[in-house]
Amino acid sequence: MSCAVSQKQNVTQKETAKPAQSQIHNHNDKELQIQIQMEGPHDQIEDEDKDKLSSFLTCEELLLDLSQVLKLREIFNMFARFSGCNTINVLKVPECLHAMGLRFVESTMKSFLTERLLKFPQSKPPSRVSFELVLSIYCDLASLEEVPTAAVMINGFRCCDTKNTGLLPYNMLRRMLHSLSERLRDAEVAELLDSMKDNKGNVKYVTLLETLFSPLDVDATEKLSQARLYLNALGKNASHMDMQKRDEFIRALRNLDRCRTGFVDPDQLLHLLNANGDRFTVNELSSLTRGMTNGKKEIDYRMFLGLIMND
Repeated sequence: MSCAVSQKQNVTQKETAKPAQSQIHNHNDKELQIQIQMEGPHDQIEDEDKDKLSSFLTCEELLLDLSQVLKLREIFNMFARFSGCNTINVLKVPECLHAMGLRFVESTMKSFLTERLLKFPQSKPPSRVSFELVLSIYCDLASLEEVPTAAVMINGFRCCDTKNTGLLPYNMLRRMLHSLSERLRDAEVAELLDSMKDNKGNVKYVTLLETLFSPLDVDATEKLSQARLYLNALGKNASHMDMQKRDEFIRALRNLDRCRTGFVDPDQLLHLLNANGDRFTVNELSSLTRGMTNGKKEIDYRMFLGLIMND
């Protein structure tokens, strides 16, 4: 949660970066590890805004209401499973996105990935990335219309079918489709062409193009909508943070606030932040939480988490 510390007023960047990380670190305080169950409707989809989910739900709780995002998560987990952790190698990101049902221009995807990798605080970009980072790229790519539709491609190829036979030579199609190599995977094109070639070396190009350029995912629109809801609930810094540690932080705060007031004593929050030995001072916490306290000087911990995840 290093983004939280950047909000400290009159504190140097170097001094603030370290304590922020402790906000989501595992801690050994047994009491704070107790997980309590969700109560009441205020952590579910808000009645006044059906297009927004509570930002104080854990990732697993969010996924209970987002079945399409859960499907994407399961696809991601297939790639993560081989590594034994909850991240995947950056080199597997294109393959993972294809498995999620996307077709995209390779250079555009690489640009989105590079942009996100450069935002990590460490000097060397990570070699492994989280589901949330991949999902953010999924949203960007799914919002684009760079890949032409089947109808557009068919109309273009008909110009070469001067006799209106519905057939085009295998070699001609291969050359033409190779020019779209950024948008199509060569192996996929070659396999389809070989399977559809007749004994004269011709291919029914309409069937070919409908197969190559028809939408891969009939649920694409709903998946994009739910993916945006999920990422908005987590906050814009989700791609660069450990969501498991964020969820542990949420559970610990719930345990501190057994009466579910939405507020926590500053000393309790300070203890939670420093549970792993990092030193977060009273003045630093006071600076960060300015405007987040009630009449008892207790801190609105939802606002505090929102600060961490978004600023």
